[in-house]
Amino acid sequence: MKIGVDVDEVVVEFFRKYLELFNQRFKKKMTFEEMVNYRIWDLTDISKEESLILAHEVHNSEHLGNVDLVEGVEEALNKISKKYQIYFITSRSEKFKKTTAQTLKNIFKDFNFSLHFSEGVWEKSKTKGEVCQELGVKTMVEDNADYALDCAKNGVRTFLLAKPWNQEYEAHKNITKVKNWEEIVTHLGIKT
Repeated sequence: MKIGVDVDEVVVEFFRKYLELFNQRFKKKMTFEEMVNYRIWDLTDISKEESLILAHEVHNSEHLGNVDLVEGVEEALNKISKKYQIYFITSRSEKFKKTTAQTLKNIFKDFNFSLHFSEGVWEKSKTKGEVCQELGVKTMVEDNADYALDCAKNGVRTFLLAKPWNQEYEAHKNITKVKNWEEIVTHLGIKT
């Protein structure tokens, strides 16, 4: 069996590192809890271009090596990998393929996985739902409500990991909102 796993905010706490640099650079005091929209340019007076330049810096730098893991992800994916093939499916730009792959290899040494890229704010390509269909992935873990809905509409059972920006989302029979990785492991029927 195959499971798709997003990277930012599902595996690594990207936005916390991003906000550290964002607040320093733009003299702001935005907190993680205030990010009720993952498009930070919709919440502040910073342009989309400025926001993406900063995200590029974080994705393509030593800052990413110091990023924290989402609580419980390492233990959960080690358990899940015994039953599922892990496919990391990210909306990061393929420009960050090398740093993303290296970060994941450093974290998950105990199992094999593959890395795939989908459409996002960086460029147009296949959606996550389309990537899941192409790979035969029937289950996905996501934090972005729009991407979760796309996967769900493509027949993919999707776990939507609770974050400030996805408190409101369009319900779908294939979407299950979860608080943490422990709930995902339980839903998958994996013994702890």
